[in-house]
Amino acid sequence: MKTIPCCLECGQPISRGVHLFSRRIYGHSLCMKDQWKLEESGATGRAIDLYLSLKSRNFPVALEYWDGYKHVDIALPGKLYIEVNGPYHNSRTQIMTDLTRTV
Repeated sequence: MKTIPCCLECGQPISRGVHLFSRRIYGHSLCMKDQWKLEESGATGRAIDLYLSLKSRNFPVALEYWDGYKHVDIALPGKLYIEVNGPYHNSRTQIMTDLTRTV
């Protein structure tokens, strides 16, 4: 019996071709609309990978969340805000600036 693949984001059934492409690129099944949303979000590849991993484990996370002061890479709104460090976070001054802005 064949199972119909569904989008991780919206839960809608997707075609086998879209499923295979999405699994190859993102590692998860996503419909074309949600693939486009991820690409247009402006999030880094690292943030997208972590977001999809959390989403696949049923965490109610939001990507590129606006917390009222700045955009946060990934958030469980009202509970946890995650900034995914990239190469630009290597300087101690940048790390301290981000930390003081968050606190």
